Amino acid sequence: DSDQMIVVNRMIGAGNDNAVAKRDLDALEKIAARDGEALGKTYAYDATIDAIGAWASDLQSRKIMLAPASSVLRTRGARG
Repeated sequence: DSDQMIVVNRMIGAGNDNAVAKRDLDALEKIAARDGEALGKTYAYDATIDAIGAWASDLQSRKIMLAPASSVLRTRGARG
């Protein structure tokens, strides 16, 4: 539906600051733990990509699964 509003839970590190990106990823992870899913958005800055790579390297040990935005939106749509 073209009238559907997409809510991004957290903007991830909009800039070249690895610490900011890590803080935002940690916050996104907390939202996902609380709500069952979370949607983040970012731009392809080197520091942001590096932070995401480091953060994602041990997701399995924290029982977190990455999913495409389309899957998160489908889950949200199913909940109504």
